[in-house]
Amino acid sequence: MRALEESILKKKILLSWTAALCLLALTAFPCGAESSAPADGLAAEAVGIADNLFSMIFGTLLSFWSAYRGLLDAWGLGVCYFVLPALLLLVLSLFGYRLSRLISVVLSAGIGFCVGYVGLEFAADTFVLPTWLESFLPIGKWVAAAIVAIVLLLIALWLRRVGLALILASTVTLLLAGYTANLTLLLSVLAVSFVFALIAMKPLVIYITSLSGSFALVRLLFRRGGALSFDLSATLGIVGLDAWLVVGLILGFLCILFQERFSKNRRYC
Repeated sequence: MRALEESILKKKILLSWTAALCLLALTAFPCGAESSAPADGLAAEAVGIADNLFSMIFGTLLSFWSAYRGLLDAWGLGVCYFVLPALLLLVLSLFGYRLSRLISVVLSAGIGFCVGYVGLEFAADTFVLPTWLESFLPIGKWVAAAIVAIVLLLIALWLRRVGLALILASTVTLLLAGYTANLTLLLSVLAVSFVFALIAMKPLVIYITSLSGSFALVRLLFRRGGALSFDLSATLGIVGLDAWLVVGLILGFLCILFQERFSKNRRYC
């Protein structure tokens, strides 16, 4: 038991050092306007293509969300479209580490479905496709979505821990790609994030699922446009600070304590 606690402490220390190294890397490599040198032209083009792809995926997700809300409205359920997402986010916040393998499989299948769904349309916008393939787009995007979703689902089942680490590392790298086109920096962050995710999987999954789930839950229910939307900052008389962010942070740390307590001396991924 003591050895396990020491191992977890070492991983948390490693997390802090890795975060510090990533911050140092951000200052060591040129970003923003300075990163647009000719040597980074290919990287900038790749980032632009990736940005277009993710914009299409995000638009698809919004259309699915609108269809989901429209379906429940047609059934007379109205605002109940917030209930299912809220329950899923609550489960993610409280049991993210316990359900990490399931989350990995579902997330991989979901990513595969979205990529496959917009893949042909993205290819048509980016490249010149044969006429017969463009005419196949309305049906082909559903076929491609199913195929890519199944493939990524099987890969997630096969890779397990490695697959989850790859998802985490790719997410960090893609978020950073929105701020810099420096290929060396992006590849370095991808490699460091992947290795770190393998080493410190448990605390990383606990922190990510607790905080992201809590922030998303608060945003879904209480912030502007949410099911129970109202201005907490104005109610409390707070100026220059979004009080709901503070609530999300507090809720996230409570969920971290719950998950660490719930998974003590246990390993699920």
